Amino acid sequence: TICDGLLTSMGELTWPILRDHLEGIITVSDEEVVEAMRLLLKHFGMMVEPSGAASLAAVLSPEFRELEGIGRVGLILSGGNVDPGSVAL
Repeated sequence: TICDGLLTSMGELTWPILRDHLEGIITVSDEEVVEAMRLLLKHFGMMVEPSGAASLAAVLSPEFRELEGIGRVGLILSGGNVDPGSVAL
């Protein structure tokens, strides 16, 4: 994956919290992440690294759009450790 910032182990305190409160997970492809990065750069002038754009890629995914009862959604967009050539418009 290009989302190297997400290639970590889960902490021992994290799993019980996720297990008890998480309702689902959406996975995204590298291509979807790059498209989210391009959107952020083109429309907002934000250069965000792949791991930081993964949440936007998930929200833009067909799987997310099929969910019902979703209220407000907040995203954290982070990281500038990115090769500008990787998101060429």
